[in-house]
Amino acid sequence: MQFDIVPHFPYPTIRPEQQQAIEFVLRTFLEDGKKCAIVEAGVGTGKSAVGVTVARYLAHHTSPI
Repeated sequence: MQFDIVPHFPYPTIRPEQQQAIEFVLRTFLEDGKKCAIVEAGVGTGKSAVGVTVARYLAHHTSPI
């Protein structure tokens, strides 16, 4: 599944590692049906931007419970 994450990303460009993490989390939630995902990454890698993007994407593309 392809995810159009660019409109939801809070900065002008997405680093490859951030895109990989975002797609991992979205696949975990939407394709695998899991309720949580863990992203382990170093300081300054953009974990907050990953979290914001996932939250915005899910808010836009899923219905409330």
